[in-house]
Amino acid sequence: MKTFMCILLSFFIVAAKAAPRLDTTKSTSKNAGENYWVLETGKTGNNSYTIIRFYDAASNLLVEKRLEDVVLKGNRGRVQRQLNRALEAYSTQSAVYTDYLAVLSKRP
Repeated sequence: MKTFMCILLSFFIVAAKAAPRLDTTKSTSKNAGENYWVLETGKTGNNSYTIIRFYDAASNLLVEKRLEDVVLKGNRGRVQRQLNRALEAYSTQSAVYTDYLAVLSKRP
């Protein structure tokens, strides 16, 4: 019985280490009727990535951008401000939107 429990415990430890790690952060919009962003970061093997998704007020996906080998921390104020500016630029169909995403992709 002890051997079985040790094998089972070992299996769960290995499975937990092999599973991809995901972290999602959502924008903190003060008004319920506003567009918002969701930031998903994860690591699969040696590859880290960040996915940025912009949604409208009805939760319809507006745009999705995947940044390879970039991990953004959505809880940092600077990243949140840049994502908010990029979302605002995208909402107004401004060309500045791509500039904000390019700056975010250069972050270590």
